[in-house]
Amino acid sequence: MRIGCIIMASGSSTRFGGEKLVAPFLGEPLILHTLNALPKTLARSVVVTRSEAVRQVAVRCGVPCVLHQEPQRCDTIRIGLSEMDGMDGCLFLVGDQPLCSAATMQAMMDAFGRSPDRIIRASHLGAMGNPVLVPASLFDELAALQPGQTGGAVLRRHEQSVLPCEVDNPLELEDVDTPMGLSALESLALALRLSGISGVTSPHAVILSAGKDLLRFCRRSFASVRMTAWGWMTAWGVDNGNVGWSATRN
Repeated sequence: MRIGCIIMASGSSTRFGGEKLVAPFLGEPLILHTLNALPKTLARSVVVTRSEAVRQVAVRCGVPCVLHQEPQRCDTIRIGLSEMDGMDGCLFLVGDQPLCSAATMQAMMDAFGRSPDRIIRASHLGAMGNPVLVPASLFDELAALQPGQTGGAVLRRHEQSVLPCEVDNPLELEDVDTPMGLSALESLALALRLSGISGVTSPHAVILSAGKDLLRFCRRSFASVRMTAWGWMTAWGVDNGNVGWSATRN
């Protein structure tokens, strides 16, 4: 089973107000965390971007990159799929989801291996998110998307084929849209590292080590199941880098 990967990195970052994907996150460009997490079992990977700065990060990681200036999201999908000849499926990643782990991507690939005619989608307690792994039978349909359409149009047409792949921690599904969101997600990862969890050396290890305890606490403390990064940070009582259990728990 040959599975390729397209890293979608062509967004305009309007809400961020700058080159979001190369903004620093835990001391490295944001997209670098995604590239470093790519499973070695992928048959092929390609970054599709309009940014020269992102291309340079991809080169640094040894990940092939297509630099283009096409305006639509469907263009990014089409360009990426042109690099997926011979693949049985394709994993679509976004470049601004830095805590998505190699273990999650591998679990999706394993699920696809068992059900190669299904669309595999990362999910947490019923909330669907990215990444998404699609079979080659849908490549032509995705490549034919029209301006203004996204891959979601194809997913909706094949809703019955979607197979959720459960993620232990919802933070793996969080992406970054604004500088505040980036800061919140980074502060949470740093706060958990400071909390003294043994063996924590990376953001992925932080999330996986603390995930179940955090979920248990947040289920008791918040009405919403799928917490935002800011909500998680508040729950842990993060204030200017100081970590303490929140006293506002009900």
